[in-house]
Amino acid sequence: MQWRHVVGASIVAGIGFTVSLFIASLAFEDGQPVVEAKVGVLLASLVAGLTGAAVLAFGHQGARDQDRT
Repeated sequence: MQWRHVVGASIVAGIGFTVSLFIASLAFEDGQPVVEAKVGVLLASLVAGLTGAAVLAFGHQGARDQDRT
């Protein structure tokens, strides 16, 4: 295991959004703020998932290239 694996896994951990959705529903009354909070949490989770997957995929590809030399 190398640092790029740790970094990629920690970025993917940003996907854990269920608690954020629960807190948003408690923090705001029904209405626009709840919708905005949910959209923000879902977009942040999407960005975290895509970024983490890219770091892990490209990190794995780089390791494979180093093994060939």
